[in-house]
Amino acid sequence: YDHLSLDDSPTCTFNSDHTSAEYRCALKQLTLLQVQADFFSNALYAPDQLRQRVAWALSQLLVVSGMKDPDMETAHVMARYHNILFEDAFGDFERLLYRVAISPQMGHYLDAVNNDRPDASAGRSANENFAREIMQLFTIGTVELKADGSPILDGSGQPVPTYTQTDIKALARVFTGWTYPPGGKRDGKADKPGTHHSNFAHNPRHYVGEMVTYPNGHDTDGKLLFSSVAFASGQSAQADFAQAIHTLFLHPNVGPYLALHLIRQLVTSNPSPAYVARVAGAFNDNGQGKRGDMKAMLRALLLDPEARSDPRFNLQAGLLKEPVLLVTNLLRALEVQSDGIYVDKWPRRMGQHVYYSPSVFNYYPADYKLPGTSLAAPQFGIHNANTVLARESFIYDLVYNGGLSPYSKFPEAIGTQWDIEPWKALAATPTQLVDRIDERLFGGIMETAMRDTLVEAINAVPSNKPDKRVKMALYLAANAYLYQTSR
Repeated sequence: YDHLSLDDSPTCTFNSDHTSAEYRCALKQLTLLQVQADFFSNALYAPDQLRQRVAWALSQLLVVSGMKDPDMETAHVMARYHNILFEDAFGDFERLLYRVAISPQMGHYLDAVNNDRPDASAGRSANENFAREIMQLFTIGTVELKADGSPILDGSGQPVPTYTQTDIKALARVFTGWTYPPGGKRDGKADKPGTHHSNFAHNPRHYVGEMVTYPNGHDTDGKLLFSSVAFASGQSAQADFAQAIHTLFLHPNVGPYLALHLIRQLVTSNPSPAYVARVAGAFNDNGQGKRGDMKAMLRALLLDPEARSDPRFNLQAGLLKEPVLLVTNLLRALEVQSDGIYVDKWPRRMGQHVYYSPSVFNYYPADYKLPGTSLAAPQFGIHNANTVLARESFIYDLVYNGGLSPYSKFPEAIGTQWDIEPWKALAATPTQLVDRIDERLFGGIMETAMRDTLVEAINAVPSNKPDKRVKMALYLAANAYLYQTSR
């Protein structure tokens, strides 16, 4: 992210003239505007495109959101969290899970921070929010899985649950005793470095570094997880935390659960069980006896025959481009020049507001199915009459209106614009224009029927109006279902 987005002590405020440098500073550092702009700039131009895609996919699994409160809408708070996902996208999953879990951003979002040990006399129980979601959504899901991602059934044919309410309560106690890192402010006064606030064990809100423990906050009694994993009595908060992460990491569900999530984000919504099993197998063992190697897992995922085969011979292959991917894909296809500012307005209208997931369950249900079918189609969970119109409006806005004008409050802004001239040079020969559209938008697999339709439509526009030919052809192509899906 832009270095300005990581400033944890900006002195600027919104209490200034809207044209002032201080107001611009506040926009960049006290909102997510610059972080979102950085996201889209990275998606368009960063040299590590696979890392960007994987980090975005992970952000839809290990969710935090600006919907929580103004803290989570502060640039450096969100940027620091997502840097964890960028840094560990190709690393060790246990390390990634640990860093996410101990981050003050996650602690704040799911109420793990300042989670005091239970006290029956005070009527206080440990907060269960994070304990529930780290199992339900981040690692193992709600039912036990076979290696191929299909559910394990009991004698009555019902899925076997992965955990019980007793497990949630035990894990909630494991995660007690953590507070914000030192360095925050209370009543305008900064804590001394390395110390806790003198009047209370809980540190004031601060998001630089990892959460720390506080005196007498952790439940040191013994705990039992999954009826078999014992946490010894007297164990420290740090030891309990590390044991919990390791226990979840070793759960046999993690491989197929993570494999299914990443395949559905990166390749196809309906992978075969064998494909899931192969990817989960690479997670379980990278070939050198190591578990949780993300790079090995991603290699298996992307180079699998099912991922590389011609989608035209598999009617269930592919997925609906979610709004962010639709926008970034078309912007890249048109080779726009963009600073990323307010690009988010387009996917936002389609139901995907970057870094503002409506809940910890992400933008759309992971198990959403096309109505009347058994086909998984998670991205269709936010596909409705309104968002379909928003997709068309985005394409029209970009193709016919040229994109986004420079943001007036930032003198250095360039907006988001594309150059029609190279396209106009092809407009005199419709087949050449369609070839270019096929190459840039479809990767060379445009169907013959669609090609013929586009050529016919282009020929219907007078040849002395090349700009109209180009815009009409691009508009039709980008609205086609073959482009709206990834196959």
